[in-house]
Amino acid sequence: MSIYDYWRMYDATLKRVRDEKPDTFEALKAILDGFTPPSSGDAFFPGGADDDLADALSDAGWTLHFTEGSYVYTATHPATHAKMQHVEGDIYNQTPDRVRLTHTTDVHTTLAPGATGTVEFTDDAGTVHVRWDDGSRLGLIPGEDTWIALCTRCCARLVPGCCDTTEEAAR
Repeated sequence: MSIYDYWRMYDATLKRVRDEKPDTFEALKAILDGFTPPSSGDAFFPGGADDDLADALSDAGWTLHFTEGSYVYTATHPATHAKMQHVEGDIYNQTPDRVRLTHTTDVHTTLAPGATGTVEFTDDAGTVHVRWDDGSRLGLIPGEDTWIALCTRCCARLVPGCCDTTEEAAR
């Protein structure tokens, strides 16, 4: 490949990110893998140009947070909560798990079956701590509460049929 072809493909990849506005890590990865395969991360896209992946992601609606220069940053999609980290070209999927409540024994919560949220962590007792989309926080207790793990591809949009095949957590 000539240097001209390399930069033409580089620019075309950034244009695809801007035009297609990927809202999940998987959709972004599919675009980037068309330019170059992953190295040590989940995906790869080199820097070194006046226009770069950070600019294209920002134009596509992602929120960026730089931690070191222009080569270490995280990007989060505001609608789907998809999250990625960029470290010197290597890109890592950091999209948090999403859940949908099917039943809770907590009589004090206002959450109803069907509520969705983002898993923050699981403690030593096995309680799954969730930041619910309505802003509340409630830990799911295995054996008492039930929930469904949502597909990371459609988690925020709940595309009909997509998440119906995931296992219900009856822990």
